Amino acid sequence: MTVLIEFFSGEPVCGECEICLNFVDEIVKEYGDKVEVEKYIGPSAKEKFEEYHIELTPAIVINETYFIIGLTPSRETMKKMIDIELEWD
Repeated sequence: MTVLIEFFSGEPVCGECEICLNFVDEIVKEYGDKVEVEKYIGPSAKEKFEEYHIELTPAIVINETYFIIGLTPSRETMKKMIDIELEWD
């Protein structure tokens, strides 16, 4: 099973979004092919923002189960969410 992490940011990418994006990239390196990331940045991703009713950034959606909107989660919190999703395999 692959866990899908969707990252949302406004454009230009703000400082908090940049920190969150770097954090997501670190998680991908750690989990390798167990995770997949899709990044939605700026007006070109408007449809996806509307689909999930996202109005604040940064935002992270994990397997359409966990929605973290308007803040950067801790590394431990994000890893727990991913690990729970991987257990469902």
